[in-house]
Amino acid sequence: MSFKFNKNYYKNLNMRFDPFELKSKGNGNGLSELLKYLKEIDLISLHIEKNLYLKNTVKLSKTGYMLCDDYTKEELIDFVKKAKEEYNTTVSFVINLQDINGVSDIAKEAENGNLAGRMQSLFEILDLKKAGTICLNDIALKKVDETAALKLLEFFNKNGVDVISNGYCSYSKLYNENIASHIPFFFELLSDIFKYMKTPVYKLSSAYYGKSNGFNLALGESVNAEEIILKSRNFKEDFFKDFYTKFIKYIYLNSLERLSANVTKNTFDMIYSKNTVSSYLENKVLINNVVAKLNDEMLLPTDWYDTGTAVVYTSKGGEVDWNVSRVLGYASTQNIVLTEITGDGLSFKKRLLKLNNGMLQLNLDENKPAAFLIARL
Repeated sequence: MSFKFNKNYYKNLNMRFDPFELKSKGNGNGLSELLKYLKEIDLISLHIEKNLYLKNTVKLSKTGYMLCDDYTKEELIDFVKKAKEEYNTTVSFVINLQDINGVSDIAKEAENGNLAGRMQSLFEILDLKKAGTICLNDIALKKVDETAALKLLEFFNKNGVDVISNGYCSYSKLYNENIASHIPFFFELLSDIFKYMKTPVYKLSSAYYGKSNGFNLALGESVNAEEIILKSRNFKEDFFKDFYTKFIKYIYLNSLERLSANVTKNTFDMIYSKNTVSSYLENKVLINNVVAKLNDEMLLPTDWYDTGTAVVYTSKGGEVDWNVSRVLGYASTQNIVLTEITGDGLSFKKRLLKLNNGMLQLNLDENKPAAFLIARL
């Protein structure tokens, strides 16, 4: 069994959220408040394609799923429409498979055909075929009957819907490797590094890699928008920092082919195509043998935004020097345009510059983070 997927998840910003978390805090209707955050996320992320999976929005009945009492179908449809049309965000659901065990036996449900019927009810709440994606929590766990899990994957695939999931650990006996191989994206991932290297990116990509084995610094890490929304006192500032210090590296490295890993007592390097090396121990990325990222200072390609562009980010300001010619392949005296990026997205502030022997040299305000989009003129 093999599936074709609707989305390249490493090219998307993938998020989960429970709207009731905002409603319970007194912020009006949780959905309307969440739209305000999506607007800020869309601006900061330069309108990248996003997928948002709503938690605790539908509930299981004896025969299928129904919308929770907190929202009407009209409110949900309005939210989905605005999220997509205004903020480049596809909306879908998080479904907890373990909930079915409280109503029936998932293996028997699959055998008698009732399982597909339950899932079909989700299409009556939301146009899942249009969304093209859904998050089924725990589908890769061994305690979920494998036959039932495969039937679920087949059902959604035939209906034009990708199934992603919450987490997977390749060296835990709790998980089913066969099922995991059919999932294009996990929000959280723990895996043996060499096993991971052999797994195609479209089959095993993740938002948050296991910290215990250095995946975050070696492979990049996405932004946990849910955590920032709920815990941050300054959402715009904190999301901006995480997006440019984490996600830019994450999306770049996940767009490359993994070639090998160099792991010793004193080394943990991931070797990628396009002459790229990511070092966990030094928190550094080399492109064409020159530094393209060191800690939170970076010059990394953003072909997902526009071919030949890159993001320059500094957390400390001051004097900034990058070898643009080596990293991006620009001519040594290339005329470029730098567009400042702020918490409100791309600004009208532009700098027209010429590379000096391939180098970009800036003198910025000290101790002040700054980001720019760089492009050829």
